[in-house]
Amino acid sequence: MTPRPPVPVPTPKHISKRVLAVCEQIIPRARPTIVPCRPEPFARAGECHASVAEKVKRDGGSVQHGWVIWEIPPWEFQAEFHAVWRSGDGSLVDVTPALHSGNRVLFLPDPRRVYDGRNIPGVHYPYSDTALCREYAALTTEQERILYPPGEMHVPGQAINMERLLPITQRMQRLFNLARSSQ
Repeated sequence: MTPRPPVPVPTPKHISKRVLAVCEQIIPRARPTIVPCRPEPFARAGECHASVAEKVKRDGGSVQHGWVIWEIPPWEFQAEFHAVWRSGDGSLVDVTPALHSGNRVLFLPDPRRVYDGRNIPGVHYPYSDTALCREYAALTTEQERILYPPGEMHVPGQAINMERLLPITQRMQRLFNLARSSQ
């Protein structure tokens, strides 16, 4: 199980200068957009690429690859490679059941990158320039590389290397406790 920070993983409430700065580091001069979440009955949580491919097969349109931007105060900004459906009229819709509680996502279209079945690592940026945030972003990057080795074929339900993951999880828990005790 992937440890989560002791907060929900929310879509940014608005597109702030900090959110735009993160987006600029991922794709220069690109603008994020709010995309509604309308899960399809056939879609599977955590399987956006397969879900969008099925939507295109059933209803036409096309896939739009890009990045979902998460704002996780006070820990990090996270960009997760993602796919949404582009309808025939050009509207974007997230058809994959959400792993968060929102009804929308902040999506940064990526005109260069496409999904070919291989893991594309997320990108983690410290929420602020503090030692705790920098370490948290580094740990989440390392954790993700263990869970989804970059460049390897994605295999749902693949075994996780707990020997490598456990020390990261333990250090993250110590960071949460340290942050909690300093409040």
